[in-house]
Amino acid sequence: METNAMSIRTSFPTCQAAANVPGTIDQAVPVNYPRHPITFVVGFPRGGPVHFLASLISRSMRRVLGQRVIIQNRPGAAGNRGAASAAHAAPNGYTLYVCYRGNTMNQLLYRVLDVDMMRDFVPIGLIATASNVLVAHPDVAARTVDEFVSLARRAPGNLTFASAGPGSSSHLLCELFKLATQSDVLNIPYRGAGPALDDLLAGRVDAKFESFPSSQPHIEAGSLRPIAVAGRKRIACLPDTPTMEESGFAGFFLDNWYGLMAPAGTPSDIALQLNEALNCALTDKEVQQAVGARGYILPQSPNGPGLLLDLIAAEYREWKAIVESRAAQRN
Repeated sequence: METNAMSIRTSFPTCQAAANVPGTIDQAVPVNYPRHPITFVVGFPRGGPVHFLASLISRSMRRVLGQRVIIQNRPGAAGNRGAASAAHAAPNGYTLYVCYRGNTMNQLLYRVLDVDMMRDFVPIGLIATASNVLVAHPDVAARTVDEFVSLARRAPGNLTFASAGPGSSSHLLCELFKLATQSDVLNIPYRGAGPALDDLLAGRVDAKFESFPSSQPHIEAGSLRPIAVAGRKRIACLPDTPTMEESGFAGFFLDNWYGLMAPAGTPSDIALQLNEALNCALTDKEVQQAVGARGYILPQSPNGPGLLLDLIAAEYREWKAIVESRAAQRN
């Protein structure tokens, strides 16, 4: 299985030159937009990675667009509540949605869902990606993937994995780990990444596939032990931690990604103007330093709307078969 993780690159066209780069922006933009503040809908509470990126990007885009950008947190149902709220807003460029990987996965995991990412939104652009790391509580007697798998096989069902809920990267990686290692580990779902991480730090669960930006300070403090990177290559800050593929499990990659979308029906000239504003924000040194310090990866240029659309479509196709396979096994 492959995902469309973006390569590490922080160079974008300048705001003036972006119009000349294929797939980014057209010169014809509406002169009367925006006329009042724009709202970014976030489907999670304050403090998480989606809110962090939304706040960071909104400050820079405010300077580009000349209007305030307001963050509206609408948590619930693994991001579905916020997504539905944004999808049903007027398609005029004044309500945008900060999406994440789980929004695509939710379409495969929920029997009833009143929002479809491909049907109800148009893409603005990719914001960032982040690698996931298999981390364990220091009390777990494993320092390598082989040791971890052996531990899981010796005590089927006893080794516990925390996840941020159905459809989250941590949940999907837990299922992928079971398939790849042919081991029986117990997935314990939480209502978000924060509570799951809290219980892992407290030793109430054994391990978790955690986003590197969230796990980095705890790894540095010694309160979490990195076992492997669930990405295409090692993380520069963790030079001695191998990837899952290097540990013998080919094709084991799954990055977190975050993007910006607008309700379906939004005029293309407004969507393209927002894409230019987003790409300009990603050239901001303050933004680059902040995301770099937390281990996020900015998308490669040109970061046109099609890049995010292709990513969502590929994710859906790749995971549909896996989810259906797991469902068939349970039945």
